Amino acid sequence: MSERRYSDGYRKLRRADEPRRIAYEVLHEVATQGAFANIILPKALRQARREGHFSDRDAAFTSELVHGTLRAIGRLDWVISRHIDRPLADLDPRALVILRMGAHQLLDMRVPDHAAVSATVDVAREHLTDGPVRFVNAVLRSITREEDAEREAAMNEIEDPDEALGVRYSHPAWMVRAFRQALEAHGYSAEELEDVLAADNEVPTVTLVARPGLMSVDELADEAEDILDTRVALGAVSPRAVLLESGDPARLPSIRDGRSGAQDEGSQLAALIAAHAPLDGGEDARWLDMCAGPGGKAAMLAGLAAAQGSETVVARLGGAVNLSASTTTSYMELLRALHLVERLPPWTPNLLKREVGRSKYLLTDSALAMRLTRTSPDTLKDLVRGGALGGLLEAFVAAELMRQSTWCEERFTISHYRSPDGREIDLILELDDGRVIAVEVKAASSASAADARHLRWLEGRIGDRLVAGVVLTTDDRSRHLGGRLWAVPVAALWELS
Repeated sequence: MSERRYSDGYRKLRRADEPRRIAYEVLHEVATQGAFANIILPKALRQARREGHFSDRDAAFTSELVHGTLRAIGRLDWVISRHIDRPLADLDPRALVILRMGAHQLLDMRVPDHAAVSATVDVAREHLTDGPVRFVNAVLRSITREEDAEREAAMNEIEDPDEALGVRYSHPAWMVRAFRQALEAHGYSAEELEDVLAADNEVPTVTLVARPGLMSVDELADEAEDILDTRVALGAVSPRAVLLESGDPARLPSIRDGRSGAQDEGSQLAALIAAHAPLDGGEDARWLDMCAGPGGKAAMLAGLAAAQGSETVVARLGGAVNLSASTTTSYMELLRALHLVERLPPWTPNLLKREVGRSKYLLTDSALAMRLTRTSPDTLKDLVRGGALGGLLEAFVAAELMRQSTWCEERFTISHYRSPDGREIDLILELDDGRVIAVEVKAASSASAADARHLRWLEGRIGDRLVAGVVLTTDDRSRHLGGRLWAVPVAALWELS
């Protein structure tokens, strides 16, 4: 406990140490937001290294606290429930996360009891009020007073054998039953069930894959050994695998440029088997990945959805989801091939000496974009929140025009325009003969002269080349804005098509 500092007797507030603070933030996001620890924890560790003195030892402790707590969460919850007088569901989610962290240190880590309790309570003080802090302190101290034998006896008293094994090995009872059935179905003894459950809880070895055609296994092993100063081994089942004894793979240049990656041997082997499977006729040209996990492509989709209507900076997008620029670009092309994303190129008519030439990438499925951005239909009704609606509406209009371009008698290309001084036009439709229709999309029930100012500027620049400047709104009426400029309802896109 820190020294007394104030005349009224209060002690100086002690901040939580950095590893436990980061662990809490990650575990809380996993518990309340459904986040994936394997995605957000590495980002948090890198940020900590950039901001201060955060050692490899700190990173290892944080990783064990996060992953160990998540692996043992079933048993930890059972232990915690024995020391409280209310259902776990009634606890403040923040307090429950902190209790799980503390219980894991007390039961599974080589942290002295007093240090585990004290340091965990420091975390609680930063996130909870005085009453819940004292509650956390009392529960953790109660756990320290319970003997291992007493806890073991209570576990043995659980009547349902599947539930008892589930508590002991932190597996839900339904999974225990599934493992037992799988063993019996393949001719194994059910007595091996505990070995299977124990093996499923073992800390996995960090495994890298040398991607075929980009890097050899020997090159990857040498790079990891030299840069990470660790021992390496070749995989037991995959010919493309390299195992690391320690170290952060993110430090490897081959990881950053996409020549290698972190992937377990089982996943590598599945891919290799699929790649060499014999085919009955046809060409080996189309692939369907049904083993997708919480990876970069899904995170990219979410990032693109959040930035609907904005120019896409590939490096920034890749950095946000922990991918290299080259990997981000290849993923983007894959998403385009799947027709999940469309590219809106910049229009560069040389109206000014210097023009911005950066593409926009749009999600063509508005429902998917709403899901990824957690936007509800009720939210869309609130036009005051025009930011979310504006981006979604612009992407919807662009997708609809792209669809219509496939059958329209007049051929046209679709792009967007942005000048160095900040003038933006959402959509430029250029006909084969060079004539232009310019479109602004406004998430508003009416359009003013100010909404058409960039269209008016463009009219002054290209003159008769501008067939029409259109401001699309959520209004149900059209009105003339002067010259070749009109305010038109969005519904005109399909009513006139």
